[in-house]
Amino acid sequence: MPFHDPGFLLIIGYCVFYFLLVYAGLKWARSRRKSRLPFREDTRLLRSAGETLRIKVSEFEEAFFGEILGALAVPVIALAGVAALAAIHRFSAIVILGIFFSSLIIGAGFSMWRVVRLWRNRANYYLGYFGERYVAEYLDKLQPHGWRILHDVPVEAAMKKFNLDHVAIGPGGVFVVETKTRRKQSVRPGVPDHKVMFDGQALHWPWGKSDSYGLDQAEANARWLAEWLRRETDMHLSVTPVLALPDWWVDAPARATVRPVRVVNPKQLSRLLNHEPPSLDEDRISLIAAKLEALCRNVEY
Repeated sequence: MPFHDPGFLLIIGYCVFYFLLVYAGLKWARSRRKSRLPFREDTRLLRSAGETLRIKVSEFEEAFFGEILGALAVPVIALAGVAALAAIHRFSAIVILGIFFSSLIIGAGFSMWRVVRLWRNRANYYLGYFGERYVAEYLDKLQPHGWRILHDVPVEAAMKKFNLDHVAIGPGGVFVVETKTRRKQSVRPGVPDHKVMFDGQALHWPWGKSDSYGLDQAEANARWLAEWLRRETDMHLSVTPVLALPDWWVDAPARATVRPVRVVNPKQLSRLLNHEPPSLDEDRISLIAAKLEALCRNVEY
């Protein structure tokens, strides 16, 4: 079919018309909706575990869908481009077809690269989200024992936004729990692939790498929360940083550690927090929890 053929131009026109029609239909349906929400418009829910990562995962899914739609539009755009070239210049059919298929290959390759990158990022964020939900299930079991648990506490400090994965307030004090969900890798011969060693200063992984993965962040979060509580409640409290590593067996020597952070498997959280000597009464627990809840109650419909 010649690129300037009326039938070809009709196909392109129909594709453009269809996308515009769907967009206009969705806008119209939203504006004509007569029903109202069953709750007040100013209703705000508490953030659930991994809320920040859940939003990022949703954003990646939307971007992925948009990328696929863009890839499907490549042939139409390529056809429109070569049709315009054919109308303006006298190119041979071989040249026009070469331009057309080159556009398809370049467009498809670029889209594939973007899709793979989106998929990898989404997989990493979803792993983190699942890990935070995993840790939250063990922390929430502490509530019958007088603990107040808050998740994904949003923070703005020094022009920087971040979040505290979990905060536990109870008789044993205030704890900030940072979750790091790390994939297992190929390990050295004879080394268990599920054990990580914490020597009080760094983490030593079974594949031979040592780092402070999550340790610095947990300690910085605890320092921020202690200072924030001092300003908000006039309490001078020590906030204990905890690093939770889902599904890792943590081998920590029973000696005094150099760093203040505790490194645990989430299954150890109940024993860790409930074995702390009492330091907070119910009134102070409620006050601290109320202050943090005010930060967390911001989930809109």
